[in-house]
Amino acid sequence: MKKILIIGGGAMGSAFSIPCLENNNSVTITEPYSKIFIRNLSSKNKFHSALKIKLPKKLRFRKFSNDLLREKFDLIVIALSLTGIDFIGKQLKNLNIKSPILVLTKGLKYEKKKKKILTISEQLKKNYNFTNIHIIIGPSLYNNLERKDQTSGAIDNKNIH
Repeated sequence: MKKILIIGGGAMGSAFSIPCLENNNSVTITEPYSKIFIRNLSSKNKFHSALKIKLPKKLRFRKFSNDLLREKFDLIVIALSLTGIDFIGKQLKNLNIKSPILVLTKGLKYEKKKKKILTISEQLKKNYNFTNIHIIIGPSLYNNLERKDQTSGAIDNKNIH
């Protein structure tokens, strides 16, 4: 059993928790921004308003904090919007987190000063010195995960041989 932390209680982060739990992992989810998702995830029935489903009872919700981020996790999953990448990058760098990071966030960032487009993994490596970053690539959407539709994707990491 792996100990997994999912940062981001929106549709993708919450849907991603389902296969993680079904594969007998210990999953904790936290939400740094949205009061709606905090209310959804911390409620007794765990009804997710965006997904329109009840999340598994085994899913643990914890308040977002530096103490939570300092705990030892086998995997940290970032499921925040693109605007949350810098926020969580700074948080994890300041705490010197060494756990592998899986990024579910899609998108690119344009650096105006250098007139350069960065992928999320490039941004995390360049700005926060993370080296063990995995990115899920593919057409998978949150509703594919929560409905258990057959879908596919690939995990990319520069260090995979």
